[in-house]
Amino acid sequence: VIVLKAISKWASPDIFAYVILIHLVRSLTHEIDFWGMPMEAMRGVGELRLGFTGFATFCVFSTIATLGLRTPDEPHNAREVATEGGASQRYLRWCPSGKSLVALVCVLFAAFAVFLCTGLQMPCMALSVNMDPMYEPNGPIPLSMKGMVEQFHLEEISKTDVSMWACITELASRVAHGGGPNDCIALGLYVVFVIAFTALDMFVLVIGAFQQHSGIWGDATDSTHRFSALGVSHALKKLSMMDVALVGLFLILCCGSVYEKEGLSLHFRWGLFVLFCAEACHYLTYFLVSRPAPQASRQAAAKPAEDLEDNSSNREEEDSSSMSGTVV
Repeated sequence: VIVLKAISKWASPDIFAYVILIHLVRSLTHEIDFWGMPMEAMRGVGELRLGFTGFATFCVFSTIATLGLRTPDEPHNAREVATEGGASQRYLRWCPSGKSLVALVCVLFAAFAVFLCTGLQMPCMALSVNMDPMYEPNGPIPLSMKGMVEQFHLEEISKTDVSMWACITELASRVAHGGGPNDCIALGLYVVFVIAFTALDMFVLVIGAFQQHSGIWGDATDSTHRFSALGVSHALKKLSMMDVALVGLFLILCCGSVYEKEGLSLHFRWGLFVLFCAEACHYLTYFLVSRPAPQASRQAAAKPAEDLEDNSSNREEEDSSSMSGTVV
């Protein structure tokens, strides 16, 4: 169950890469002025078909379904918890807590906001066309037409790049003008799962850090309400797919060499690195806020067990003393 919940959303990196790649291909369409007449020099055609619909639906619903799986709790002996607590305390000694944790989380949240807003605007991938593989004998264009084709300067006008925000705005425009269901699905994947859930999770983690500093864990008697912010953050962390989208784009860039024989080249742009920094802030914040929680809850769960063992030992002593008195 633990492995299934961990890998459920990692089946979908390529669906995010498909959307960006289709947008890059569509942006290849260019018109030139040919003897005073507008002429379409290049057209980029890219469509998301039924396969994308089924695969995206499967990935989204399989990820949501794992939220309903409950991991069985392991029974802990009070003495085992005390032994593990000693080792964990030495580790947690190096982790910030209290006001230091709140200050660090606020700094990470500000850095995340800057990286996210900047990375969304910066190009994360570029595409260029090399005309040499398109001439004979490898391509369909005769060598006799090479001089005329070069007059159109296709290699210069076909250089294009894409940012995640440009892709979102283009999808929104297509949806507003009667786009198909796949455009709606692609827009929802990026707006809701990549951006909204990731930003909302960071906001909830800040609330969790303030809860930890205010001592709500120690005052709450019900473990259900003790880590309410962390429970919401755990669900949002599962649904936020910024990390999945970045991995998909990175894999497409690594595998882009297969398109070079067709005359297409994919290139890295710094927007991908900036978004990676934003997601690194997200991961670090989740680790810092959620790391002390299991230790606190485990120690709180061990305390009743210790009291139960003490009461049982006291009861055994009283029974033994009363039995000895009866025998005498």
